[in-house]
Amino acid sequence: METRAKQYCTRFLFNSGMFPEIKKQEAVGLMGQPALAIHLEGENPNRDEKAKSKVYLIKKGERIISFVCTQWRPLSGTYDPEPFEYFETFVHSFKFLQPSFHEELNEKIKKLKG
Repeated sequence: METRAKQYCTRFLFNSGMFPEIKKQEAVGLMGQPALAIHLEGENPNRDEKAKSKVYLIKKGERIISFVCTQWRPLSGTYDPEPFEYFETFVHSFKFLQPSFHEELNEKIKKLKG
């Protein structure tokens, strides 16, 4: 998961001309799965803008799912904490409705093996 987080962060917001810096990264559990919470911030002085993001990377079977909340502001602007609070509520209440293809396949293989 750490390797995937590093890859994700090097590409995150790349096309914006911004290179976000990881401010905090912590291992958490969501939906009974291992996850990483990553806080990023970056600036693009050429466009007079900045961005603040929170990203969750969650292991779901053989895949990694991302949940992202990003706020863009002028360099002189301030961030509003309310959208991040809504994002936290959403992520912590999210439930997958059915198993992934890989999870179903692994279950079938286990049953066949006995």
